[in-house]
Amino acid sequence: MGTLEALSLAMGTAWTSGINLYATVAALGIANRMEMIQLPQNLEALSHPGVIAIACVMYLIEFFADKVPYVDSGWDALHTFIRVPAGAILAAQSLGDMNPALELMALLAGGSVALVAHGTVLHLSYLRDQYSMDVEAALTQFAVLMIALPWFAAMGGYVNRLRARLAESNRSLAHAMHGMHELAVRDELTGAYNRRFLMETMAREHARAGRLGGSFAACIIDVDHFKTVNDTLGHPAGDEVLKAVAAAAGRGLRAVDVFGRFGGEEFLVVLPDTDLAGARIVAERIRAAVAAETEVSVTIGVAQSAKDDVAAVLARADQALYRGKAAGRNRVV
Repeated sequence: MGTLEALSLAMGTAWTSGINLYATVAALGIANRMEMIQLPQNLEALSHPGVIAIACVMYLIEFFADKVPYVDSGWDALHTFIRVPAGAILAAQSLGDMNPALELMALLAGGSVALVAHGTVLHLSYLRDQYSMDVEAALTQFAVLMIALPWFAAMGGYVNRLRARLAESNRSLAHAMHGMHELAVRDELTGAYNRRFLMETMAREHARAGRLGGSFAACIIDVDHFKTVNDTLGHPAGDEVLKAVAAAAGRGLRAVDVFGRFGGEEFLVVLPDTDLAGARIVAERIRAAVAAETEVSVTIGVAQSAKDDVAAVLARADQALYRGKAAGRNRVV
C-alpha cells in the first residue's frame, strides 16, 4: 500500500468520524511540506501554501458558523483540530511513508502550532459562549498541554533519532554482511563464483532434480595451452587471460545459470533444467564468444545428470573434456 491508500484512509476516517474535510486537506498539505508523508504527484497541489491557507480558513468559517454542531467546547475543538493530522501521520507511518529522520525542531514546531491552535480555539469559544464554558478547567487543560506537548516532542525527537541511528546501523550491517557473503563465494581474481559455491550449487541442483524428476547439466571449460601463456608471457599475463575468458564466458547465460572458476585455468557452468543437447548449444556459444573476444581458445566437456551423485556428473564432464583435448582442442564434447 502506498501514500494514495494512506490519503484515502485518512479522508475516510475524517468523513466517518464527522471530522471536517477542510482540516484533512490542511493537515495532509502541512505534513507533506514537512516531509512527514509523501503525497502522490497528482495530489502535490494539496501542499501549496495557498491551498493550506484556504482549507484552514474554510475550516474556521464552518466551525464558527455552527456548521459543525458536534463541537461543543474548546476541548472538543482541539480534538477536531488535532485528530486529523494525527490520523493522517499515523496512517502514513503504518504504511511506511514516515520520514525516520524527523528532527526535534520539527516536532517542537508541531507542538507549538498545536498549542497556538488550542489557545486560539479556547479564546474564540469563550467569546462565543463564555457562560457555558468552564474557564478554570479549560485553563488547566491548556497548562497541562503546555507542559506535556514539549516533553512529548522532546521524547519523540529522541526516539526518532534513535530510530534513524538504528536504521543506519542496520543498513551498514546489511551492506557488510553482503560484502562478506560476496567475499565468501567469489573468486578473487576473476570475480566469478568460486569452487565452494559451485559445489554447493551442484548439490542443490542434484537434490532438486531428484525431488522433481528433472535434470541439470555441467560444463567444464579449460583454457587451451594456458601453461604456454604463463611460461612465455608471465603470470600477470596469464591472470589477464583468465579475467578475459571469465568475462566472455559469463555473458549470455540465463539468470538461473551459475558460472564460476573451478580451479586453475578451469571454469564450470551449472545449467539447471537443461538436457545434454541444450547444454552443448550453450557450451558452443561460450566457446565461440571466447574465441571472438580473447586471444585464446577453450575446450569444453559437457555432462548431464543421471541417477548418480555430483562427483559422477563432474567425472563424466571431465572425461568429455579430455576427449576434446585429445581430438585437437577448441571444441565442445
